[in-house]
Amino acid sequence: MNPRPGLIAAAMVFALYGGIAVSIDVPQTTFGIHSDEATYYLLGHSIAEDGDLEYRREDLLRAFKEYPGGPSGVFLKKGQTIGGQPDPDPNRLYYGKAFVYPLFAAPFIKIFGTNGFLLLNALLKPAVVLAAYAFLNARSPAAVSLVFSLAFVFATVVPAYAFWIAPELFNFALGTLAYFCWLYKEVAPAGRAKWLRDWRSDVAAGAILGLLMFSKITNALLVLPIVLWLLWKRRWKAALLTSAAFWIVALAFFGTNVASSGDWNYQGGQINGETTRNTFYPRPHGQPGYPFEQPGAGFEVGQEKARNDGLAEVIFDPQVFLTNLR
Repeated sequence: MNPRPGLIAAAMVFALYGGIAVSIDVPQTTFGIHSDEATYYLLGHSIAEDGDLEYRREDLLRAFKEYPGGPSGVFLKKGQTIGGQPDPDPNRLYYGKAFVYPLFAAPFIKIFGTNGFLLLNALLKPAVVLAAYAFLNARSPAAVSLVFSLAFVFATVVPAYAFWIAPELFNFALGTLAYFCWLYKEVAPAGRAKWLRDWRSDVAAGAILGLLMFSKITNALLVLPIVLWLLWKRRWKAALLTSAAFWIVALAFFGTNVASSGDWNYQGGQINGETTRNTFYPRPHGQPGYPFEQPGAGFEVGQEKARNDGLAEVIFDPQVFLTNLR
């Protein structure tokens, strides 16, 4: 094994993307807010600047400074008590997306502002390159490992997400690093990093996948091959500890969501038959498009947008499921 080419490649990737990340004017260069970016943008700044997960007027005013058109498409939800009753304070609103990606970005946001999101992305990309290279180089020559590890990232759509304030690249990196922790020992059974060759790496993989499950719940399926493999190998302790790490991390994050908004489902929301998750866009003619934008403007200025079911009929639609799976 020759780690030097992988380290050099990872350093060059970080130098390129990290340099861009801290030097550009994000709103101008990326042409405003796209897709779900609005919620993650507000969440990241709320955690970094205010230390909470609550939507306030200050969050909105902060967004208007960088994005005069407003955080178009932000998802917000009403709070509730642990028992499922309406929040006694109707003016208290929360963000309707997973907070794990903004949480990891918050230290960088604190120092670099909105560019901190892109700096986190710039760190994740070389981490994936390095993990892929190390895995391949355990069995392949350095040149082959370098080509395929770079192709794993750059011969795909992944580079485009480096400049999105969204968790796609974050989720991709977590999945890669978790499976690296699990499988590296299978291709490199001997070496200096002993923790990568015993049960500790399996537990690390489980913990990382716990984060990934909270970020997008369908990723919970990724832990099944690890646990089933460990059971098949009769590594009972590793299987138990990996499962425990997965559930402890996932439940800790979902528990934090419950403690904050009163609801474990950040994408749903229903109290007494009323939908409590809305999406918000700017409105014409001076009308308020966001809660607290003007006196008297509240949750009702948005459009209902709650996801309270699993959408199995969409995911397993026979016209598209097998095509997508293939």
